[in-house]
Amino acid sequence: MPSWGASELEVIIPIRLRYDEHKTVIHLPEDAPPPLDAATMNPMQKALVQGMRFRDAIEAGEAKSVSDLARKARMERVFLFHSLELTNLAPDIIRAIVDGDVPDGLTLKRLRHGITDDWDKQRREFGFQ
Repeated sequence: MPSWGASELEVIIPIRLRYDEHKTVIHLPEDAPPPLDAATMNPMQKALVQGMRFRDAIEAGEAKSVSDLARKARMERVFLFHSLELTNLAPDIIRAIVDGDVPDGLTLKRLRHGITDDWDKQRREFGFQ
């Protein structure tokens, strides 16, 4: 897993802030992908979103552990763990899942068999290189 110091990570958020006389409004770029809609998401997108929600719940202190969260969510610990594991995918792989643009052969079933922490290995293993 990459080890990052505070000065080694740069985040770029492509937005414009505009003041409209009463408040500041965030404008996304015109080419920004549309937000995900639960009714049209594929299983891989749903699992990724679910994993991010689980991660956020743990980080917010809503659960003490994965086991505690699984109990509160009324689901098998292993299933919850596999959803959480999706949040460790490389950012470009996450973006591809969100955009619905993954290589042929990459399925949720394949992702649930385990994900290495090494992003370069992920890219090779899942067909992104």
